[in-house]
Amino acid sequence: DETKKVVAAYPSVNYIFQENKGLSSARNMGIKHAKGNYIFFLDSDDILFKDSIGLLLVEAENNPWADLTYGDANYFREKDGKQFNCRRKCFEGEILCDLLKNGNCIVVGTILIKANIFRNHFFDESLTRVEDLDLWLNLALAGCKFKHLNRTIAKIRLHSKNMTNDLIAQDKVYLHVLQRLSLKVENNRKIASASAIAIAKRMLVGRKYFAFFCNINSALFLYPGNWREVLL
Repeated sequence: DETKKVVAAYPSVNYIFQENKGLSSARNMGIKHAKGNYIFFLDSDDILFKDSIGLLLVEAENNPWADLTYGDANYFREKDGKQFNCRRKCFEGEILCDLLKNGNCIVVGTILIKANIFRNHFFDESLTRVEDLDLWLNLALAGCKFKHLNRTIAKIRLHSKNMTNDLIAQDKVYLHVLQRLSLKVENNRKIASASAIAIAKRMLVGRKYFAFFCNINSALFLYPGNWREVLL
């Protein structure tokens, strides 16, 4: 594309080129070259509102306990411009169990992250999709805290080349990420329960009913308290 030519007009922008090695690799390359206190990601097909980073920065500075600060996103269809306001249930603080029980509520193009978080964590370059949720889960597991800003930060473009269009591949990698996390939390009964529920939900989507009921039973065994807290 014409990225290099366009960026040449902005001397303050540090343009880094590498051969296509996937989304995670590109983001990790940017992380390694970043010099600021915060990191923000913007995919080439999405639109960031003019004041979005400033709003996130103010929210982050006002809540120094938060390691990651994220906002909301609207979606629009490229072919006709039709917009969709996909509101998601959002969470703050320690959100590992919330992410497991309710799914990914964080859009990559809406999150401001403290740069020091990436001393020990990066996007998994072996994943072809769901790499964002994988990172959020691992950061939450490591004790990082999240802050939600109730403002629309970006517009996400929906088109035929979106990786999320391949639902079968998406579901397969999603399940892999959850199963891999479950091995890390098997000694924490409550988190392991939430992980088992998350896996069960993905299996139910994939019509793997026997495995679904096995995971439900596992969740109830791991966390036999209030069954509503386990299932909802």
